Amino acid sequence: SKMEYIIARTLDKFEIEFEYEPDDFKDKGIYPDFRINVNGEIYYWEHLGRLDERSYRERWLRKLEIYKALGLEDRLITTSESEIISNPEENIKQIIQDLKNGTLRTIDSGYPSRHHYEL
Repeated sequence: SKMEYIIARTLDKFEIEFEYEPDDFKDKGIYPDFRINVNGEIYYWEHLGRLDERSYRERWLRKLEIYKALGLEDRLITTSESEIISNPEENIKQIIQDLKNGTLRTIDSGYPSRHHYEL
């Protein structure tokens, strides 16, 4: 997707080591959008582009349960596109800073993940 391209380009710009659609969990049938390495820590990043669609949202909830079962809930970052005009690169830069500083935003409800940002 266009936004995944922007995420990848921004990660590259800020010299964040990443892999697109790694096969870390292929035995579980899921392929994260990104596996990133920040300060020697591995995180997974999913861009949720169509949460407004019921079937997409239901698929995401099943995938989220797999992440939870794998004990990766605190290593998972999700993003979606904001409905207001924004600068996605600046928002991605903020996520990178939060990762580096150990200050990821936490969503109390845990939906769509514990660490969700709008771009």
